[in-house]
Parts: sequence; C-alpha cells; structure tokens
Amino acid sequence: MIDFQDVFFGYGDQPVLRGLRLTADPGAVVHLTGPNGSGKSSVLLLYAGYAAAGSGAVRVCGHDAQDPAVRALRRYCGVDQALYPQLTVREHLEFATRARGLPWRAAASRAERYGLDRWTDDTVSALSTGSARKLWIIMCTLGEFAAVGLDEPFLGLDEEAAGVLAEELVEWSRDRAVLLVSHDVPRTLTGRREVALGAAVG
Repeated sequence: MIDFQDVFFGYGDQPVLRGLRLTADPGAVVHLTGPNGSGKSSVLLLYAGYAAAGSGAVRVCGHDAQDPAVRALRRYCGVDQALYPQLTVREHLEFATRARGLPWRAAASRAERYGLDRWTDDTVSALSTGSARKLWIIMCTLGEFAAVGLDEPFLGLDEEAAGVLAEELVEWSRDRAVLLVSHDVPRTLTGRREVALGAAVG
C-alpha cells in the first residue's frame, strides 16, 4: 500500500535518498531506523505528499503520493504539532471530527483511551507536553484510512500512553499500511519489521 521505487531525493545539491526501494503492506509495522541524516523523516514527507521525489516513484494505495485522491486514504502524524494554544482540547477534536464528517464519539472514545478525556475543557497552553502529543496523535489518525505514517509519535508520551499507541499501531497494521519513524519504541510494540536506512540512503 506504500511503495517507494528507485527514489532519489535531496535538498538543493545535497542528496538524501539514493535509489530507495521500500514497501509497506498490512501485516507489520514498518519501522524505519538509521542515523540522523539518513532520510527517515524525508521518507515520511514524501509519503505524505509534502515533498516530491527528484526521480523514482512514491505510491500510496496505488496512487502517486501527490495525487489529491490519496488524501482520504492516508494519515500523517508529523513531529511538528499544528495546535492552537488558546483553543481547548474539545474545540480541537470537534474541528477534526467535523472536518472528516465523523460523530463526536469517534474522537471522544480515543480521548478516553488515552486518558485525555479529563482535560477536554483545558486549553492547549495548559496541557503537558505528553497530553498535547496525545491530542495531536488523535487528531491526525481519526476516521477510516488505509495507510498511516508517524514521525516520532512516542516523543513526550508517558509509559501508559506509549502502550496505548503501541496497541493501536498493531491493530492498524492488521489491515493497513503503517510506516513509523521512532528512536524510542516501547517493548510492547510487537510484530514490527525494521528497515535500516543507510545502505540505500546517502
């Protein structure tokens, strides 16, 4: 469902990916590993359609990654959080559900699972780093999707929340493509396939 074929990518005259071949299908969480600068986050940006390959093909669910038709099929959770400090947790979640045509319960049940339901009337500015991260993860992964890419999603999460996310990743991977970049993966995340960027990446 996520397919990179002979992908070359760089910033200016600085190459980052050189002939990358990578496939992520349902059945395992594909965990990208490698040193800083090996191109892990760049792979997710290409997957999300936020960057274009210099050459080669990046396909998601059979479509070019930059095809607007992929938007409804794909989810992306980046490191940078597009949250508004003055708005409450509830306001963020209400916006996300309405934007995707979902009932409030779709967000409320996820908030409960992450223990965020007790903070729904708090503004983002009043949240801890971990609680803000929980909110961002929920917003990015609401509704039905066929593929998801996450960049350092465990960053700032407490052990309990990290365990919940690990459970969700495993659940999603049963019938969806899951692409993960993380330096700190909890032991509870089972059934993952590690792909080291280095040999195929500059």
